[in-house]
Amino acid sequence: MPTPNYKAWWRAAETHPMSFLTRAREYQKAANILFDAVDQPRDRNNLVPLSNPVYYLFTHTVELALKAFLRAHDEEVPTGRDGHALIALHGQCQALGLRLPGDDPLGLQNVVTPLASENDVHQDFRYFTPNCSGVPELSWTRDVVAALIQIVGERVEAAGYVFPPEGVAKMQFVIGKPRERAS
Repeated sequence: MPTPNYKAWWRAAETHPMSFLTRAREYQKAANILFDAVDQPRDRNNLVPLSNPVYYLFTHTVELALKAFLRAHDEEVPTGRDGHALIALHGQCQALGLRLPGDDPLGLQNVVTPLASENDVHQDFRYFTPNCSGVPELSWTRDVVAALIQIVGERVEAAGYVFPPEGVAKMQFVIGKPRERAS
């Protein structure tokens, strides 16, 4: 009996389109929950409270959705630093026909480009930097990300991918806080 190639099996599960799409939906949901929780008046600097974490979550949603789209088209997903380059990922997806419906054909590009600048170049959503920059308005970002998830989900499912991928299971252990033993 031949020895199973677990490394190949794991890589197939790890790069399955639904693996990326499911995780993208998780980040989108977290971003939406946080967005709704802080939807309140701006602070004294005219900033939406907790906007950087919300932008970060939406940015990661975009990255994962683009990777799902690429995998649904049997394209390799870049790894390492290149795997986080939103503009390059978006360009690859555009070349494969990714377009959002509606009146704004450049909506996705106009959201991805400033998010990429903040995330890829300056890491401003995660760390304070003195760089001056611009970001797309937060509710517009939310709308564009929702449209992206919708389109990618339709494409992935139309390609016949379902979740969980056949034969794939992931076990994750939750380790509780240690307690003193009762005597």
